Amino acid sequence: MLVKAGCQLLTVHGRTREMKGPTTGVADWNSIKKVKEAISIPVFSNGNLQYYADVQRCLDETGVDGVMSAEGNLYNPSIFEDKDPPASWEMSDEYLSIVEKYPCSLSFVRGHLFKLWHKSLEVHCDLRILMARAKSIAALTEVCQELKERGLKDKKLMEECGKREKVPYWICQPYIRPSPEVTAKRKLEKNRKRPLLTELDGQIDLTLSRKQQKRQVRQPHKNFKEKGMKFSPCLECGNPKGLKCIFDLCKACCKRKAHKAMVDCVGHNLLFKTKMERRLIWEANQKLKTEQKEDCNGTNCDKEKGSKDEKDAPLGDKGDDNKEKLNSETKQDLCETDDTNLTMKSGTHENIQKEETVNKEPILDQELKANNK
Repeated sequence: MLVKAGCQLLTVHGRTREMKGPTTGVADWNSIKKVKEAISIPVFSNGNLQYYADVQRCLDETGVDGVMSAEGNLYNPSIFEDKDPPASWEMSDEYLSIVEKYPCSLSFVRGHLFKLWHKSLEVHCDLRILMARAKSIAALTEVCQELKERGLKDKKLMEECGKREKVPYWICQPYIRPSPEVTAKRKLEKNRKRPLLTELDGQIDLTLSRKQQKRQVRQPHKNFKEKGMKFSPCLECGNPKGLKCIFDLCKACCKRKAHKAMVDCVGHNLLFKTKMERRLIWEANQKLKTEQKEDCNGTNCDKEKGSKDEKDAPLGDKGDDNKEKLNSETKQDLCETDDTNLTMKSGTHENIQKEETVNKEPILDQELKANNK
Protein backbone atom coordinates (compact mmCIF):
# COMPACT_ATOMS: atom_id res chain seq x y z
CA MET A 1 0.00 0.00 0.00
CA LEU A 2 2.81 2.42 0.87
CA VAL A 3 4.69 1.54 -2.30
CA LYS A 4 1.59 2.17 -4.41
CA ALA A 5 1.10 5.52 -2.64
CA GLY A 6 4.58 6.59 -3.79
CA CYS A 7 6.84 5.61 -0.87
CA GLN A 8 10.46 5.51 -2.08
CA LEU A 9 12.28 4.55 1.14
CA LEU A 10 10.95 2.80 4.25
CA THR A 11 12.49 2.67 7.73
CA VAL A 12 11.26 -0.18 9.94
CA HIS A 13 11.52 0.00 13.73
CA GLY A 14 11.45 -3.60 14.88
CA ARG A 15 9.02 -3.07 17.75
CA THR A 16 5.26 -2.94 18.11
CA ARG A 17 3.28 0.07 19.29
CA GLU A 18 2.85 -1.43 22.77
CA MET A 19 6.63 -1.92 23.23
CA LYS A 20 7.56 1.39 24.87
CA GLY A 21 8.82 2.65 28.20
CA PRO A 22 9.59 -0.18 30.63
CA THR A 23 8.19 -2.76 28.22
CA THR A 24 10.37 -1.72 25.25
CA GLY A 25 12.37 -4.91 25.01
CA VAL A 26 14.54 -5.95 22.04
CA ALA A 27 13.76 -5.09 18.43
CA ASP A 28 12.73 -8.02 16.21
CA TRP A 29 15.13 -8.17 13.25
CA ASN A 30 13.23 -11.11 11.72
CA SER A 31 10.20 -8.88 11.15
CA ILE A 32 12.43 -6.30 9.48
CA LYS A 33 13.84 -9.03 7.23
CA LYS A 34 10.32 -10.10 6.15
CA VAL A 35 9.43 -6.51 5.28
CA LYS A 36 12.61 -6.21 3.17
CA GLU A 37 11.80 -9.41 1.29
CA ALA A 38 8.18 -8.32 0.63
CA ILE A 39 8.90 -4.96 -1.05
CA SER A 40 11.27 -3.74 -3.73
CA ILE A 41 12.09 -0.23 -2.44
CA PRO A 42 15.09 0.44 -0.17
CA VAL A 43 14.52 -0.48 3.50
CA PHE A 44 16.42 0.83 6.53
CA SER A 45 16.53 -0.93 9.89
CA ASN A 46 16.26 0.71 13.30
CA GLY A 47 16.69 -0.86 16.72
CA ASN A 48 19.29 -2.76 18.77
CA LEU A 49 22.26 -0.70 17.55
CA GLN A 50 24.48 -0.16 20.60
CA TYR A 51 28.02 -0.41 19.15
CA TYR A 52 29.68 -0.09 15.76
CA ALA A 53 29.84 -3.91 15.41
CA ASP A 54 26.03 -4.09 15.57
CA VAL A 55 25.78 -2.15 12.31
CA GLN A 56 27.38 -4.85 10.15
CA ARG A 57 25.59 -7.62 12.05
CA CYS A 58 22.19 -5.99 11.38
CA LEU A 59 22.99 -5.60 7.67
CA ASP A 60 23.96 -9.26 7.42
CA GLU A 61 20.92 -10.65 9.30
CA THR A 62 18.18 -8.50 7.78
CA GLY A 63 19.56 -7.75 4.32
CA VAL A 64 18.48 -4.11 4.56
CA ASP A 65 20.03 -1.28 2.60
CA GLY A 66 20.95 0.87 5.60
CA VAL A 67 20.60 1.36 9.35
CA MET A 68 19.45 4.17 11.65
CA SER A 69 20.13 4.80 15.34
CA ALA A 70 18.48 6.97 17.99
CA GLU A 71 19.42 6.19 21.59
CA GLY A 72 22.73 4.54 20.67
CA ASN A 73 23.78 7.70 18.87
CA LEU A 74 22.78 9.92 21.82
CA TYR A 75 24.83 7.94 24.34
CA ASN A 76 27.77 7.50 21.94
CA PRO A 77 27.85 10.03 19.06
CA SER A 78 30.81 8.17 17.51
CA ILE A 79 28.86 4.94 17.07
CA PHE A 80 29.34 4.97 13.28
CA GLU A 81 33.14 5.39 13.55
CA ASP A 82 35.24 2.25 13.37
CA LYS A 83 37.16 2.88 16.58
CA ASP A 84 36.91 2.35 20.30
CA PRO A 85 34.29 4.46 22.13
CA PRO A 86 35.78 7.77 23.29
CA ALA A 87 35.76 9.23 26.78
CA SER A 88 32.66 11.12 27.86
CA TRP A 89 34.53 14.41 28.29
CA GLU A 90 35.73 14.31 24.68
CA MET A 91 32.17 14.18 23.37
CA SER A 92 30.88 16.73 25.89
CA ASP A 93 33.62 19.25 25.06
CA GLU A 94 32.89 18.92 21.35
CA TYR A 95 29.15 19.23 21.95
CA LEU A 96 29.53 22.37 24.11
CA SER A 97 31.71 24.01 21.46
CA ILE A 98 28.91 23.40 18.93
CA VAL A 99 26.38 24.90 21.36
CA GLU A 100 28.50 28.07 21.60
CA LYS A 101 28.31 28.48 17.84
CA TYR A 102 24.66 27.48 17.53
CA PRO A 103 22.80 28.33 20.76
CA CYS A 104 19.71 26.36 21.71
CA SER A 105 17.44 25.80 24.69
CA LEU A 106 19.08 24.97 28.02
CA SER A 107 16.83 21.96 28.52
CA PHE A 108 18.07 20.43 25.23
CA VAL A 109 21.70 20.87 26.30
CA ARG A 110 21.06 19.38 29.71
CA GLY A 111 19.30 16.37 28.18
CA HIS A 112 22.20 15.63 25.82
CA LEU A 113 24.78 15.98 28.61
CA PHE A 114 22.82 13.59 30.82
CA LYS A 115 23.00 11.02 28.01
CA LEU A 116 26.76 11.51 27.47
CA TRP A 117 27.61 11.38 31.19
CA HIS A 118 24.99 8.87 32.35
CA LYS A 119 27.48 6.28 33.64
CA SER A 120 29.68 8.90 35.30
CA LEU A 121 26.68 10.48 37.00
CA GLU A 122 25.74 7.09 38.46
CA VAL A 123 29.12 7.12 40.26
CA HIS A 124 29.23 10.84 41.17
CA CYS A 125 25.65 11.47 42.31
CA ASP A 126 26.45 14.86 43.84
CA LEU A 127 27.36 16.23 40.41
CA ARG A 128 24.16 14.79 38.99
CA ILE A 129 22.20 17.06 41.34
CA LEU A 130 24.30 20.07 40.31
CA MET A 131 23.73 19.35 36.63
CA ALA A 132 19.98 19.06 37.19
CA ARG A 133 19.92 22.42 39.02
CA ALA A 134 22.17 24.32 36.59
CA LYS A 135 20.57 27.50 35.23
CA SER A 136 23.06 28.39 32.48
CA ILE A 137 25.46 26.92 29.93
CA ALA A 138 28.38 28.14 32.05
CA ALA A 139 27.12 26.15 35.07
CA LEU A 140 26.77 23.03 32.94
CA THR A 141 30.30 23.54 31.62
CA GLU A 142 31.65 23.71 35.19
CA VAL A 143 29.92 20.42 36.07
CA CYS A 144 31.36 18.75 32.97
CA GLN A 145 34.83 20.03 33.87
CA GLU A 146 34.52 18.59 37.37
CA LEU A 147 33.41 15.23 35.93
CA LYS A 148 36.38 15.29 33.59
CA GLU A 149 38.82 15.94 36.44
CA ARG A 150 37.37 13.13 38.56
CA GLY A 151 37.37 10.75 35.58
CA LEU A 152 41.01 11.51 34.75
CA LYS A 153 41.94 10.97 38.39
CA ASP A 154 40.20 7.57 38.52
CA LYS A 155 41.74 6.60 35.17
CA LYS A 156 45.21 7.39 36.48
CA LEU A 157 44.60 5.34 39.63
CA MET A 158 43.36 2.39 37.56
CA GLU A 159 46.44 2.50 35.37
CA GLU A 160 48.71 2.63 38.43
CA CYS A 161 46.96 -0.29 40.11
CA GLY A 162 46.93 -2.32 36.90
CA LYS A 163 43.28 -3.32 37.35
CA ARG A 164 41.35 -3.18 34.14
CA GLU A 165 37.58 -3.02 34.19
CA LYS A 166 35.50 -4.32 31.29
CA VAL A 167 34.19 -0.86 30.40
CA PRO A 168 35.21 2.01 32.71
CA TYR A 169 32.44 4.39 33.65
CA TRP A 170 34.07 7.40 31.92
CA ILE A 171 33.81 5.72 28.51
CA CYS A 172 30.78 6.49 26.30
CA GLN A 173 28.55 3.45 26.44
CA PRO A 174 24.93 2.76 25.61
CA TYR A 175 22.07 2.46 28.03
CA ILE A 176 20.92 -1.14 27.87
CA ARG A 177 17.26 -1.38 28.72
CA PRO A 178 16.18 -4.23 30.98
CA SER A 179 13.87 -6.81 29.46
CA PRO A 180 10.13 -6.59 30.17
CA GLU A 181 10.40 -9.67 32.39
CA VAL A 182 13.07 -8.00 34.55
CA THR A 183 11.07 -4.77 34.86
CA ALA A 184 7.93 -6.70 35.83
CA LYS A 185 9.92 -8.58 38.49
CA ARG A 186 11.35 -5.33 39.88
CA LYS A 187 7.91 -3.77 39.97
CA LEU A 188 6.58 -6.77 41.88
CA GLU A 189 9.43 -6.48 44.38
CA LYS A 190 8.63 -2.81 44.94
CA ASN A 191 5.01 -3.65 45.57
CA ARG A 192 6.03 -6.34 48.05
CA LYS A 193 7.60 -4.00 50.55
CA ARG A 194 4.46 -4.85 52.52
CA PRO A 195 4.00 -8.58 51.84
CA LEU A 196 0.65 -9.91 50.70
CA LEU A 197 -1.39 -11.85 53.26
CA THR A 198 -1.77 -14.77 50.84
CA GLU A 199 1.98 -15.46 51.01
CA LEU A 200 2.36 -15.35 54.79
CA ASP A 201 1.15 -18.97 55.42
CA GLY A 202 -0.65 -18.30 58.70
CA GLN A 203 2.24 -16.55 60.43
CA ILE A 204 0.06 -13.67 61.58
CA ASP A 205 -2.78 -13.15 64.02
CA LEU A 206 -6.09 -12.98 62.13
CA THR A 207 -7.72 -11.04 64.98
CA LEU A 208 -5.68 -7.98 64.00
CA SER A 209 -6.65 -5.53 61.29
CA ARG A 210 -5.10 -5.81 57.82
CA LYS A 211 -2.79 -2.88 58.50
CA GLN A 212 -1.66 -4.38 61.81
CA GLN A 213 -1.06 -7.75 60.13
CA LYS A 214 1.29 -6.13 57.61
CA ARG A 215 3.11 -4.33 60.40
CA GLN A 216 3.44 -7.54 62.38
CA VAL A 217 5.31 -9.15 59.46
CA ARG A 218 7.92 -6.37 59.60
CA GLN A 219 7.96 -6.21 63.41
CA PRO A 220 7.19 -9.73 64.66
CA HIS A 221 8.24 -8.99 68.27
CA LYS A 222 5.87 -6.08 68.75
CA ASN A 223 2.53 -6.65 70.47
CA PHE A 224 -0.10 -4.93 68.34
CA LYS A 225 -3.02 -5.93 70.59
CA GLU A 226 -2.03 -3.53 73.36
CA LYS A 227 -3.02 0.01 72.54
CA GLY A 228 -1.96 3.25 74.12
CA MET A 229 -5.44 4.12 75.43
CA LYS A 230 -8.14 1.68 76.40
CA PHE A 231 -11.75 2.77 76.05
CA SER A 232 -14.65 1.04 77.73
CA PRO A 233 -17.26 -0.11 75.22
CA CYS A 234 -20.74 1.26 74.70
CA LEU A 235 -23.47 -0.70 76.51
CA GLU A 236 -25.53 -1.07 73.33
CA CYS A 237 -23.30 -1.28 70.25
CA GLY A 238 -19.79 -2.03 71.57
CA ASN A 239 -18.12 1.10 70.17
CA PRO A 240 -16.03 3.24 72.55
CA LYS A 241 -18.34 5.08 74.90
CA GLY A 242 -18.13 8.76 75.77
CA LEU A 243 -15.96 9.54 78.76
CA LYS A 244 -18.54 11.98 80.21
CA CYS A 245 -21.71 10.44 78.85
CA ILE A 246 -24.53 10.20 81.43
CA PHE A 247 -25.76 6.93 79.87
CA ASP A 248 -22.28 5.31 79.28
CA LEU A 249 -23.01 5.11 75.56
CA CYS A 250 -21.39 6.19 72.32
CA LYS A 251 -22.60 9.39 70.68
CA ALA A 252 -25.00 7.73 68.24
CA CYS A 253 -26.71 5.62 70.92
CA CYS A 254 -26.71 8.52 73.38
CA LYS A 255 -28.37 10.79 70.81
CA ARG A 256 -31.24 8.36 70.30
CA LYS A 257 -31.78 7.79 74.02
CA ALA A 258 -31.46 11.46 75.05
CA HIS A 259 -33.90 12.54 72.34
CA LYS A 260 -36.41 9.95 73.45
CA ALA A 261 -36.10 10.92 77.14
CA MET A 262 -35.72 14.68 76.42
CA VAL A 263 -32.67 15.10 78.65
CA ASP A 264 -29.26 16.72 78.23
CA CYS A 265 -25.91 14.94 77.83
CA VAL A 266 -23.10 17.42 78.41
CA GLY A 267 -20.43 14.86 77.49
CA HIS A 268 -21.71 14.61 73.92
CA ASN A 269 -23.00 18.22 73.83
CA LEU A 270 -26.58 17.07 73.27
CA LEU A 271 -28.93 19.71 74.77
CA PHE A 272 -32.43 18.49 74.01
CA LYS A 273 -33.95 19.58 77.36
CA THR A 274 -32.45 23.08 77.38
CA LYS A 275 -33.45 23.65 73.76
CA MET A 276 -37.03 22.63 74.56
CA GLU A 277 -37.12 24.97 77.58
CA ARG A 278 -35.76 27.83 75.49
CA ARG A 279 -38.35 27.13 72.86
CA LEU A 280 -41.21 27.22 75.42
CA ILE A 281 -39.91 30.48 76.88
CA TRP A 282 -39.66 32.00 73.40
CA GLU A 283 -43.20 30.90 72.54
CA ALA A 284 -44.53 32.40 75.80
CA ASN A 285 -42.77 35.70 75.08
CA GLN A 286 -44.19 35.76 71.57
CA LYS A 287 -47.66 35.12 72.96
CA LEU A 288 -47.33 38.01 75.44
CA LYS A 289 -46.15 40.32 72.67
CA THR A 290 -49.14 39.49 70.50
CA GLU A 291 -51.52 40.06 73.42
CA GLN A 292 -49.94 43.43 74.17
CA LYS A 293 -50.30 44.44 70.54
CA GLU A 294 -53.96 43.48 70.60
CA ASP A 295 -54.53 45.53 73.79
CA CYS A 296 -52.82 48.55 72.27
CA ASN A 297 -54.94 48.27 69.16
CA GLY A 298 -58.09 48.11 71.35
CA THR A 299 -57.22 51.30 73.30
CA ASN A 300 -56.47 53.18 70.09
CA CYS A 301 -59.87 52.21 68.73
CA ASP A 302 -61.60 53.54 71.88
CA LYS A 303 -59.78 56.87 71.56
CA GLU A 304 -60.79 57.20 67.94
CA LYS A 305 -64.43 56.48 68.85
CA GLY A 306 -64.36 59.13 71.63
CA SER A 307 -63.06 61.77 69.23
CA LYS A 308 -65.78 60.93 66.72
CA ASP A 309 -68.46 61.21 69.45
CA GLU A 310 -67.17 64.62 70.46
CA LYS A 311 -67.44 65.84 66.88
CA ASP A 312 -70.93 64.47 66.44
CA ALA A 313 -72.24 65.52 69.92
CA PRO A 314 -74.96 68.42 70.08
CA LEU A 315 -74.09 71.87 71.41
CA GLY A 316 -74.53 71.92 75.20
CA ASP A 317 -72.22 73.15 77.85
CA LYS A 318 -69.43 72.52 75.46
CA GLY A 319 -71.12 74.79 72.92
CA ASP A 320 -71.33 77.56 75.47
CA ASP A 321 -67.65 77.19 76.17
CA ASN A 322 -66.93 77.49 72.49
CA LYS A 323 -69.07 80.62 72.28
CA GLU A 324 -67.21 82.17 75.21
CA LYS A 325 -63.91 81.38 73.47
CA LEU A 326 -65.11 82.97 70.27
CA ASN A 327 -66.30 86.07 72.13
CA SER A 328 -63.02 86.47 73.97
CA GLU A 329 -61.11 86.10 70.69
CA THR A 330 -63.28 88.73 68.98
CA LYS A 331 -62.83 91.11 71.92
CA GLN A 332 -59.07 90.73 71.66
CA ASP A 333 -59.22 91.45 67.95
CA LEU A 334 -61.32 94.58 68.54
CA CYS A 335 -58.91 95.83 71.19
CA GLU A 336 -56.01 95.33 68.84
CA THR A 337 -57.81 97.25 66.05
CA ASP A 338 -58.62 100.12 68.49
CA ASP A 339 -54.96 100.34 69.50
CA THR A 340 -53.86 100.53 65.92
CA ASN A 341 -56.45 103.22 65.17
CA LEU A 342 -55.29 105.28 68.17
CA THR A 343 -51.72 105.06 67.10
CA MET A 344 -52.71 106.07 63.59
CA LYS A 345 -54.68 109.05 64.96
CA SER A 346 -51.85 110.19 67.19
CA GLY A 347 -49.50 109.97 64.26
CA THR A 348 -51.73 112.08 62.08
CA HIS A 349 -52.25 114.68 64.86
CA GLU A 350 -48.50 115.09 65.27
CA ASN A 351 -48.10 115.55 61.54
CA ILE A 352 -50.82 118.19 61.47
CA GLN A 353 -49.13 120.12 64.32
CA LYS A 354 -45.81 120.02 62.43
CA GLU A 355 -47.45 121.33 59.30
CA GLU A 356 -49.11 124.16 61.25
CA THR A 357 -45.81 125.22 62.79
CA VAL A 358 -44.16 125.11 59.40
CA ASN A 359 -46.94 127.26 57.88
CA LYS A 360 -46.94 129.74 60.79
CA GLU A 361 -43.18 130.52 60.54
CA PRO A 362 -43.30 132.56 57.27
CA ILE A 363 -46.38 134.61 58.47
CA LEU A 364 -44.52 135.70 61.63
CA ASP A 365 -41.50 136.74 59.62
CA GLN A 366 -43.65 138.99 57.43
CA GLU A 367 -45.26 140.65 60.44
CA LEU A 368 -41.87 141.37 62.01
CA LYS A 369 -40.60 142.98 58.78
CA ALA A 370 -43.72 145.17 58.53
CA ASN A 371 -43.34 146.49 62.11
CA ASN A 372 -39.71 147.37 61.50
CA LYS A 373 -40.63 149.52 58.51
